[in-house]
Amino acid sequence: MRARVTVTTTDVDENSAVRRISDSLTDALSTIGGVDVSQDSNDPNAPQTISLRGHDESQTAVTLDGIPLGAPGSATNLRSVNTDLFSGAGVSFGAQAGALGGSVNFRTLQPTQTWQTKFASSYGTFDKYNYQIGETGSIGKLGIALLHTKRAGNSPLTFQSYTDLSGLDYAHGGESANIGDFVKLRYGLTDRTTLMLTALQNNQASSALCTTFVTPLPCGIGPGNGNSGRFQFMYGTVQSLIGDTAITLTGYVNNNKQFTNDVNRYTLACPGQIVGQPANCPFASEVPTLSPLSSTSGTLARGLAASATLTRDKHTFTLSGSTFAGITTFTPLQGGLGFVQPSTFATASRQVQFADQYKVNDKLTLGPNVSYAGTSGAGSSLLFGFSANWRPVSSDTYNASISFGSSQPANGLVRSLSDPQSARVNCYANTAIVSGPGDLPSHQSAASYDVGWTHQWAHGQFSLSAYRQTQGGQLVNAQVTGDSLGLTDPSNPFYQAVTGYFNNVCGAPGGTVLQPNLYVTQLIGGTTRVYQGFTAQANIGLGKNVVVIPSYTTSGAMITSADPRFTGLDSTLILDSQIPGRPVHTGNLTVDALYAPAGLEILANAHYVGPNNNQFIAPYTLVNLGVSHAFGIGRLTQVNCI
Repeated sequence: MRARVTVTTTDVDENSAVRRISDSLTDALSTIGGVDVSQDSNDPNAPQTISLRGHDESQTAVTLDGIPLGAPGSATNLRSVNTDLFSGAGVSFGAQAGALGGSVNFRTLQPTQTWQTKFASSYGTFDKYNYQIGETGSIGKLGIALLHTKRAGNSPLTFQSYTDLSGLDYAHGGESANIGDFVKLRYGLTDRTTLMLTALQNNQASSALCTTFVTPLPCGIGPGNGNSGRFQFMYGTVQSLIGDTAITLTGYVNNNKQFTNDVNRYTLACPGQIVGQPANCPFASEVPTLSPLSSTSGTLARGLAASATLTRDKHTFTLSGSTFAGITTFTPLQGGLGFVQPSTFATASRQVQFADQYKVNDKLTLGPNVSYAGTSGAGSSLLFGFSANWRPVSSDTYNASISFGSSQPANGLVRSLSDPQSARVNCYANTAIVSGPGDLPSHQSAASYDVGWTHQWAHGQFSLSAYRQTQGGQLVNAQVTGDSLGLTDPSNPFYQAVTGYFNNVCGAPGGTVLQPNLYVTQLIGGTTRVYQGFTAQANIGLGKNVVVIPSYTTSGAMITSADPRFTGLDSTLILDSQIPGRPVHTGNLTVDALYAPAGLEILANAHYVGPNNNQFIAPYTLVNLGVSHAFGIGRLTQVNCI
């Protein structure tokens, strides 16, 4: 007999076991083999992005109901989007023009025929809580879906009083909140045509909090600082069946605004010291000095997304595409010592994919495909592919795919040096890290190979997939030495400003000026990257009430050749070795068991992340345990995280 409970491995929704015992939808996505949802620090406002199979985050296409949330080649910050407004997500690892790593598609709540009320809430340690209030139903031909969400919480450091690098002793912040609203209207115009209108909005804010301690005092900039933002997305869709062709056409507008408000920022400095100049007094003599910083950034984008599917004879033709036209603006309002410069970039991009599924016979299906991506300032790219699916016997399925071509990145980025007094300083390593303008796109190419095998039996299945991809010339996020960029000349004003801040932070013994090793995080072109690995997973039914799903993934990601700026003295790059922050080994184990006499569902998930992870800590395992019981009007779940 088959098990009563099921768990999918490349898709997550609100009914998935791993979703019910995860803090958020993005946490649940992280348990899928080859998916890494990460942020560049533990600060509450740190960007949250998705990497697939160890690829650069900019090579993951993120869509909502098939509509792009960003231009091809750009990384989407999920923290500003608010994934609590989404009902589920699916992952595809297939390369396409503009997204060599694959894609993640989020889904929204859909109207229902009968009226249904949804309320879900959770509360945990550090005052973390979230709730969702939703309503779905129909009035005649009009379907309605409404959702309101809020997520808030603190950090373990919130409310703790201690002196940090602002020179002030105060109760620290770290509070963060996301409040979102969603509405979808669906109207059946005819039996073959449906109209839909979807709108969502999210407001988020966080109190500034730095969580590193690699200086004489913990990092920090004083009370009353923080970040806020608003994300708005609206799209109208027409779905129609014209003859045998299913057509979908969507028009959308996307407005994303962010505000950095550090006008109460304090840093330690010598009495009477000119901001940005080297310290000339002992560390103990430094005093809190006001050094305000504020800026705004925003993107206003609009476009179309369309798809058409036709089944004719043995063919299933699919044509889909989208456009993205946006203006990204960055405006420094205060501070920056003159190095932070305003910028405005207009980005226009187009994506088109065509695929055919040709059923040769009941056992073999062939799938030629081609995708195109074009971006202003980055040129055009084509990716040609071919896939095959062979099922010689009912218990075994083999599939393979190849693709060759190019995939151009976007260029709508903030191209400015960062504020010297926002440098990430490590006194013990004698380093300071800033961000820089980066390179413009250049000629590039890619070749991808994927193979897979799935074996099924009466009580489960086992799958093994392997891949290899070679990229040449892509723009990727990198950390290069300031020396390779010509920034470390002692007479360079920017290096002088960073040096002054470094000495204020680390303390210059006897007034001696320390010269830090400067690193710049920015986009670098001219690299050749190789991604390769495999995923093994099983879905095993133990009796009719228990499902066990183990999975193991290796994700090799290395640079085999690079621009001289990336390979010089003191570089963090080692050619032909794993890229820093990309773990080679990850594993996952999910157990979903039903204890029928008591109506209890027992849930467990263990997620292992190996060394070289994005947290730069030793290998670790996250364990979530939960017990869920269904009532007449809902379900209660108790979760413990270890």
